Amino acid sequence: LNGYLDFKHRFYPNQSRFKNLAFGFRIKSYGHNDIIENNASAQYSKFEPYFEADLKPNYARSNISQKFIASWALINNSIGGYNYLHWNSRSMGLVHLNYTYERSVCFFPVKAQLDYQYNLNNGSINKLGMSIEQGFEFDKRKKTIRLRFFAGLFFQSNKQLNADELRNQRAYFMAGANTGINDYLFDESLLGRSETAVQNGNIFSKQIILNEAAFRANAVLGSSDKWMTALNLSIPIPKIKLPIGLYFDMNYAPLKQIENSTNVITYNKQLNYVGGIYFTIYKDIFAFYFPAEALCSNELRNYWNLNNQNAFFEKANFVLNLKEINPIKLIRNFSIN
Repeated sequence: LNGYLDFKHRFYPNQSRFKNLAFGFRIKSYGHNDIIENNASAQYSKFEPYFEADLKPNYARSNISQKFIASWALINNSIGGYNYLHWNSRSMGLVHLNYTYERSVCFFPVKAQLDYQYNLNNGSINKLGMSIEQGFEFDKRKKTIRLRFFAGLFFQSNKQLNADELRNQRAYFMAGANTGINDYLFDESLLGRSETAVQNGNIFSKQIILNEAAFRANAVLGSSDKWMTALNLSIPIPKIKLPIGLYFDMNYAPLKQIENSTNVITYNKQLNYVGGIYFTIYKDIFAFYFPAEALCSNELRNYWNLNNQNAFFEKANFVLNLKEINPIKLIRNFSIN
């Protein structure tokens, strides 16, 4: 059984600090190719009750919005094909708390998020992430420079190898791009959930997810279960109508390394960065990114050489936020900058 259901009831309390409150639940179930278990007929199932609260601004014309979301996601990535109600030791019961602050002031819009996740099943995920994005509008407010900072922390690291190590790694902070393989919460709608970065002939393997460090180069550069800091910069080119700009990403973290012969775990602090040109089809929905090798770290260039990704378009990747597509909103809020 494949499908998606999202039910939500919203109400508006009087004389309250809340603008509105909502309770709801989501149910998802889809088949996919689980490359970790080498199972082409795997099925994931997700049941997620949630609560939303929009805080009321101090005055009616305030340009500040605040939202809190709490959810409990029950996820079963079944390794035996379709098995919706069979919850086992590998199932995930994850508490997810998120706070979002937005200020849409002219010329200098701001967005900040605080995100906490904890896996109640075995504690393998216990992490906190924070991001702040500052905008700088220019060219008669038609274009916006975006500067984003991210910092993430695991409250405990996995110092012992076990059978679920590969699954745990999906939740680590990624030095390279996040892809469908890293979508352990199954939040995203992806054209290529199980495709890998080295599948050069598969266009779906180029799809990336811009969360956490939001590195815009699809490469396996390592991961960290300790901490990570990241910086993302997007600069649209002024004075032209085409939605083209420059981007630069960098992150710094102690990347986890495992010695194959001894299984000894060590950490190596590493700086990774990438820069290039982007082309936006629809703001925050659909965009292409083309890295410039001269603006990339040695580790990234070495990865491309090792995997024979030498052509310009083999290094390219794209973002397509299918879950954000709402035809009515797309037409009403159309923007490419």
